[in-house]
Amino acid sequence: MKPIEFKFGSKTLSLKLDTATAVRIETRLGKAFVGIFFDGENFRLPMTQELLIVLQEANTIHGVAIADMYALNDEFMAAGGNYMELIPAIQNLMSEAGFLPKTDKPEAIKAPSAPAMVAVPEVQVPTETPAQPTV
Repeated sequence: MKPIEFKFGSKTLSLKLDTATAVRIETRLGKAFVGIFFDGENFRLPMTQELLIVLQEANTIHGVAIADMYALNDEFMAAGGNYMELIPAIQNLMSEAGFLPKTDKPEAIKAPSAPAMVAVPEVQVPTETPAQPTV
């Protein structure tokens, strides 16, 4: 796999996934590598820490510690980047390395969208006090 360049804050990371990298990621996360996106059969949003660990471990430029990744993420966000942009970047990396199926559309695995607004039927509230039964 050819490294993928990813502009992250003030650095351009050179990302590459191989088996050894995936094993290091799994060891740090304590779970299967692809488990950052799936909980059983359901898609789940990964924690920021999980995304940063993947980026750090896949980065082939040496000397970038996890504390540096936090600072780079802060720079990335301050420059207008956001958490949701990290997800397709990592999914693309995983697909290119063979950990996820390759598709024509890199955004094939999407974060769930906000639930649609559902019209709630209007409830008729009585304006009169109901008659009390006499005993």
